[in-house]
Amino acid sequence: MKWIRKILALTCVHGSWYLRNKYWWVGSLIYPLSFYVVLSVMGGVGMGAHALIGALISLIWNSGVGAMPQFLFSHRFTKLRDMFVAAPIHPLTYMLGAAISVLIASLPPMIVLLSFS
Repeated sequence: MKWIRKILALTCVHGSWYLRNKYWWVGSLIYPLSFYVVLSVMGGVGMGAHALIGALISLIWNSGVGAMPQFLFSHRFTKLRDMFVAAPIHPLTYMLGAAISVLIASLPPMIVLLSFS
């Protein structure tokens, strides 16, 4: 049970960047929606399912690319990573918390895309 609390705490720390950055929400919604609209209009009705899958893949990719600068630069300047390395946190716990925070931040645009199906 203790490791679950650690994962949730890490998820909250890593996910706070997504909650504060309002422009990230706009970009993460526009990019997959534009992908879906363009492929649906160009390909017709039969391409709608493929466009939805492609939009979901691009959303996850966009979330990962958005998380990279946070992990590389933000934590470096705030010495946050040094604090996590010095803490008694297992590397697997740290990795799970960071990954879950990116997936949780991807949920609202994912829900919008899945409402099209």
